This record gives sequence, structure tokens and C-alpha cells, in this order.
Amino acid sequence: GMRRTALLASALVALLATYWRLAAPPKAVEWEWEAPKASSLTGEEADKAVQRGAQALTYRILSEEEMVEDGGDGSHLSDDSKEELRKFHSFLREKFPLCFTRMEVETVNEWSLLMHWPGTDKEKAPLLLLSHLDVVPPGNESLWSVDPFGGAIKDGYIYGRGALDTRLTALAILEALEKAGREGWTPERSIYVAFGHDEEVGGGAGAKNVAEILQGRGIRFEMVLDEGGSVTTGTIPVVKVPIALVGVAEKGSYVLKVTLHGAGGHTSAPMIDGSDTPSITGRVVAAFQKEQMSPRMTKPIVAFLETAASFLPAPFALPLKAMIYATPGGLAQLLSRVQLINPLVRTTNAVTVGKFGDRINVIPNQADIYIHYRSLPGESISSVLEHARSVIERSTKDYSIDILETRNPSGDSYLPRNFELVEQCIVEIFGNHSNPGASPSIMVSPYITIGGTDSRYYEKLSNGGVFKFSPMVLNAQTNDFSRIHGLDERISVENYLLMIEFYSRLVKLSAGN
Repeated sequence: GMRRTALLASALVALLATYWRLAAPPKAVEWEWEAPKASSLTGEEADKAVQRGAQALTYRILSEEEMVEDGGDGSHLSDDSKEELRKFHSFLREKFPLCFTRMEVETVNEWSLLMHWPGTDKEKAPLLLLSHLDVVPPGNESLWSVDPFGGAIKDGYIYGRGALDTRLTALAILEALEKAGREGWTPERSIYVAFGHDEEVGGGAGAKNVAEILQGRGIRFEMVLDEGGSVTTGTIPVVKVPIALVGVAEKGSYVLKVTLHGAGGHTSAPMIDGSDTPSITGRVVAAFQKEQMSPRMTKPIVAFLETAASFLPAPFALPLKAMIYATPGGLAQLLSRVQLINPLVRTTNAVTVGKFGDRINVIPNQADIYIHYRSLPGESISSVLEHARSVIERSTKDYSIDILETRNPSGDSYLPRNFELVEQCIVEIFGNHSNPGASPSIMVSPYITIGGTDSRYYEKLSNGGVFKFSPMVLNAQTNDFSRIHGLDERISVENYLLMIEFYSRLVKLSAGN
């Protein structure tokens, strides 16, 4: 058992270390992206779509407050953001006339949009495409190389807050549907589109209400697609093809407020035995960092590793496959030592807010700390509470816990039946078509989304899967990941056109005859 795990782990580490010693430093890989042969967005049509995309990024619809995971009434919206939403709705109606005449359109809670294109076959469960209209604030605007709300197109990129997260997916969905309407296409399967207005603060005013309305009407979806994973390049140097990650599950979120009680008094006579509240708090905080929940494998991550193994050179693939099946616990332990992979194999906790004491010369007798757990599928509030109590009780028995937020993980039904359809679209659009001999030309894998998305509200409404995938290419070597919620957020013009192409293909494959 443990010896075999240690041997396999040390073998894998040794192989990886040897590889890195022998291999030349990874060079920047030039990926040749080519639109699929069926691509029909060219010339003036493409130019106009790009201009509309850039213009869409000029609206300052800001979600600025703290997360309101399960509630929220939209009160975080400033009057300026409401005015921008009003203007943006008008912009969409003006630019996508067919969508807004062919489709039944309603606003939910004033600012979210719900649209429905009825299909000819009422027996078929509909398709639901999701996005959100709000963005996070730009931070220090003087550090951007362009105006974050200027709609700049520069050096082949569309710049602006929302280019990646995720207003342009909303535009691309409408571009795809408008194009289908212009071509005289009608869906066999009904298509629903829902754009929330407060995803960045938890979706409590937007997506939550939209989902409740749809549930009230008894609508069940064949498939739901929202933002999530993406196509990545340069992340695993030994994998020579782009990697597309499709979220099929989403981590849960639990926020605990822990109140600790200890000795207090005047600073002229501090406690010598560590029984004072600040000392207890320090020990508890340190314990939460050190005593994390045990890493473990889940079905989506096993599937991810199995897929990765088929793209790795044999010296990596063989020990990885052996560990997946022989010692999954040991493999989870090994993977948890990698900063980027740890959240995929562990229910994590982080102490984020702390408060004790008001006066310089008084030792307080009470402290509050806030702990944010993000949980793997299979976890519950009871298992998280059990862990929290065991950590705290190493230092003190005098405490209380308030549960401030409970959002259970989603995506326990694995693997949703429509995964292959999403995979087909990704391969067609993002496969490396400039090198037809490379087979397969892209790695497509399920995985767990570690952040929250609006799609969680629709989990109970889908028969064939809720998928979290943004049809965009993020290159680790050009710092694309740090641009999301960061500075100089941008997407290449080429990529934006591929995004429109992706939704066009997905809609026709899933809702066509």
C-alpha cells in the first residue's frame, strides 16, 4: 500500500525531474490557428462583427460589491451602471434585429435578458446558452495601455474589460443566431439564451431569478452551456497540442465565521501562557493553513488524467496510468503539491478576514475570523464543519461557528451524455487545421471548474449536462490568464471570429435537424 505509493510517486517525480534536466527549456510554441473549412465569416461581415464586439465593451456595467452568493437583489448596481445597462439593451436590439424579432424576449428583474427561439419539434428538450453582461471594475485604469472601456482594436486584438470574462461570449452567441436567421435557418430544437447582469457578485438577482422562472414553467433542457474552461496553449510543455478543458462539475462554496474567546486585559500584564485571544487566533489561523482537508480523486479529474496520459510521451504516460488505477490516493497527494493543481484534488480552505481588538493598550477577549472553503463534488456543509471543528479544537474549545454561505458543489452526474457533441465542436473549430496530419490535433478533457458561474442555478433543469466552456484560446506564454480580472484584458480578432463560429456550429449540431 503505502510503500507502493511512495515508490510510484518517487518514480514519477524522478521521471519528471529527469525530463526537465534533459529537455531544453520550453520554447514559445507558435500555434497555427485556422478556421474550420465551413467558416463563413469573412470580409465586411467579419469586420462588422468585430466592430460590434469592440463597441459592446464600451458599456461600464460594473459589479462592485462583495459576493452575494445565494441572495442579492441587484442593489449593488450604481445608477451609472443601470443607465449603462439601459443603453446596452438598446444597443443589442439595434445590432441584432432578427434575434429580437424572431425570438421571444423578456427582461428578468429589470436587467437580465431571457430569449427564446421556438423550435419546430416541441418534443425535443431545448438548448440553453448562458453568458453575463456585467464586468468587474478595471482596477487602476492608468496602468492599462488602452482605455478599458474605449472599445480599442489594436495589433489584431479587441481590448477591454469583458473581452474574456465574458461579455463577448454573449455577443458571439447573438452573432451566431443572427447569422442563422439571415441564412433562413430555423431550429428544430428550441433555443433559449439567458444573460445575467450580476454574475460577478453571485448571480442572486439575475441568473437565480431566470432559473426560477424557467423551473416554474416546467422547462427541462437537453443541454446548458456557460463560461468556464477554455482552450489553453503552453500550459503543459510536454503536451504538444492545445488543451481544451470543459467543466462538467463546479466546486461548492462555504463561508464560516468563527468567533474565538480567550483571556483579555490590559497590556501592562499580558498573559504568559498563550491563553490570550490574539495568541489563540494566531494558532487557529496557522492550523487552518497547515491542516487542509485530504486530497482525493474525483471522476472528472480521473478522466482529465486519463486523457492527458494519451497525449504524453511514454515515460510520463505509463507511471501516470499506473498510479491512476493502482494508487489514486498517492497520486492525489502528489498532485496536491503543485500550486495550480491542488484546487482540483482538494477541498481547500483559506482564512480571509480577521478582526480582534479596538484599542492599542487592551488585549481583546474575542476575535472573529472568516474562512472560505471551496469544496469538491461529494463534500457537504457537515463534512466541512467537522473539519473546521477538528482544526479549531486543537487550540481552543471556547468558540462558536456561524455559517454565512452554503453552496453545494455541482455536477455529480458524470459524464453528461452531450459531452461528445461539445467535444466535436471544439475539435472542428479549434483543432490545428493547418497540420491535418496531426491526429488528434487538440486534447479535449472534462475537468472541475474551481470558481463559481451562473450555470449552477440551472443544474437542476438539465437532462443531458451543464457544460462550462468558453470558446477562446488562452496562451500561458503571453500571460493571457492574468488578464482575466486583470490589466489589458483582450482577445484576438481571429479568436473572436472563431468564437462566433463555435456557437454557430454548436447551435446547428445540437438544435438543427
